[in-house]
Amino acid sequence: MLDFIQRVELDAPTAICIAAGMKQMAASDNEVHQREVAFINEFIEEAAGSTTEVQASDVNLSLLHSSELKSIFLKSLAVVALADGKIRTEEKDLLNSYAKRLDYDGSADQILEDVARAFLGRFRSISIFRGAAEKIGRQLGLSEEAIKDVLDT
Repeated sequence: MLDFIQRVELDAPTAICIAAGMKQMAASDNEVHQREVAFINEFIEEAAGSTTEVQASDVNLSLLHSSELKSIFLKSLAVVALADGKIRTEEKDLLNSYAKRLDYDGSADQILEDVARAFLGRFRSISIFRGAAEKIGRQLGLSEEAIKDVLDT
């Protein structure tokens, strides 16, 4: 699921904090999509070890005490923003807001691009379905140059 984001052991409160942020992201554009819900539920079950009910208000940024946890939080939100294939202003605004509050060195655009590149990197070195991989890159908001860079390295 989030295997392209650094793997780190999360305690239940931190996992709930991240899942709550993901729920906020899903709701930020006033259109919660089934893919977003499924992804969040899978994360909660995998990271928290149960199907704990998580509220969007459960975000507790003080639990994100390391740069690694801050990065995982922001990248997890970016995954949710990318899940429906459309990045809206509200989603970027929420991501920028959290990046600023966490004193994170990077903008929403950079975080989204990093996650999109990591995901597209799964298709690196394919040749038969190259066109399909390029289409996925475009749907993730990557430039033609970025797509070529990711798929050819």
